[in-house]
Amino acid sequence: MNPTHNVIFIAIDALRARNLGCYGYERHTSPHIDSLASRGLLCENSFACTNYTDPSFTTIFSGRYPLSHGILHHGPKVTDTEVRRFEQLNIMLLPEILKENGYITLAIDWLWRWHKRGYDYYSGARGRTTLHGFIKQQLRKFPVLRKVVGQYAVNKVGEKLFGGVSKSYEDAESVTSQAIELIKENRDKRFFLFLHYWDTHCPYLPPRAYVDNYNRTKEVMEELFGYFTSTRFEEQFDAFQEAALRSEQEIVASYDGEIAFVDHEIGRLLDFLEHNRMLNDALIVLTSDHGESLLEHGIYLDHHGLYDVTLQVPLIIVHPQLPRGKRASGFVQHFDIFPTMLDLLDIKANADIDGLSILPLIDEQQLRSAVYSEEAQWQRKRAIRTEKWKYIYALSEEGALCRRCGRAHGPPEELYDLTDDPEETTNVLQREPQVAKDLRNQADRWARKFDHTHVVDDEKGETYREDMEKVEERLRRLGYI
Repeated sequence: MNPTHNVIFIAIDALRARNLGCYGYERHTSPHIDSLASRGLLCENSFACTNYTDPSFTTIFSGRYPLSHGILHHGPKVTDTEVRRFEQLNIMLLPEILKENGYITLAIDWLWRWHKRGYDYYSGARGRTTLHGFIKQQLRKFPVLRKVVGQYAVNKVGEKLFGGVSKSYEDAESVTSQAIELIKENRDKRFFLFLHYWDTHCPYLPPRAYVDNYNRTKEVMEELFGYFTSTRFEEQFDAFQEAALRSEQEIVASYDGEIAFVDHEIGRLLDFLEHNRMLNDALIVLTSDHGESLLEHGIYLDHHGLYDVTLQVPLIIVHPQLPRGKRASGFVQHFDIFPTMLDLLDIKANADIDGLSILPLIDEQQLRSAVYSEEAQWQRKRAIRTEKWKYIYALSEEGALCRRCGRAHGPPEELYDLTDDPEETTNVLQREPQVAKDLRNQADRWARKFDHTHVVDDEKGETYREDMEKVEERLRRLGYI
């Protein structure tokens, strides 16, 4: 295929596929994203390989499974051991490859560290605002002071002085405006532009125009976010859970409002591209790093857990040589995006990748019969999903318990019949033990393909260990089995 002039990669953090109109959602949240999908290929069964941002984007831009590239944690929990191993592998990331092939590489993002490799321009955190944001930044520099003051107190000060909780990221309007300026500056060059929208990430506080009964919804979300960011979250979890369960309507409305806000700004970007005759010859990819649990499985306003609400993500690819309005039902994972983009751009890269180009899906071919996922941030679990079954299992005693809230969100082994139970509510492990055994063996064989089978849990060098007997003993004492 012939290379296209521009490449635009749109990532919407913590966006559930199921809350978009083009994925069947009944609410009118995403008309512009839906319109984009009608211009190209929509993957109906696209899944993240992990459920946190750092490892997920590393997978997307390396084409490698988390165990393969070695980054399993996010933020400060990423260990030196993980980073050292990642660097020793000399993994080429997508922007580095595109830069070598003549693209100007641009990013509006603030993950920094290895994520900024290969970019000619990387925005970093430009700061949204305000004295409130400055105070939060200073508190991050002094953890002892932060512990004394408390995030909730900072948020309440922000509410009084600045009209509410301040987000720690730039909002969608700012991201789109920066993107338009970058495109104007580089319109005569062949560019790769990475846009990272964060608005659908907690605390879900969209502009007033996108939420009915705004004052009530804002009050609820700020109360929940106060619990969520408290250093006493674990001991306050019962109160947080009670507040969340009685606020389902406001949570969903606020999350959907954030989707609508981002969608509007993506529409503004697409209108600019079309007006400047830059839309029809571009390669555009839209996806998310992971989904989000709103009320499901006892996980609120976060994305740990290996259930479909957290793993199933949108994937839309638009390219002049792709069919318009095509929907592909075969399984796709994040590590497939990298080889697909290189395929569409006709770039041959000497890269060791785990993914496959998804272009055969256009002809109704299948890439794989199962997808695999890992989590390590708050729990240490692994999952395998087929068309019919989802099997989730803990890899260690510690990994079966959530370090975020101190609870177990499920037993050490879970098996769901997705044909009858797509919401993953009824564990049929006792009814189908052989199915679970076969799936576990298959998932273990997958994991053994990679060198990186143990990962440092924290700065003390502790490692996760597979010991199901200890997991079962611990959870039995807790009354889960």
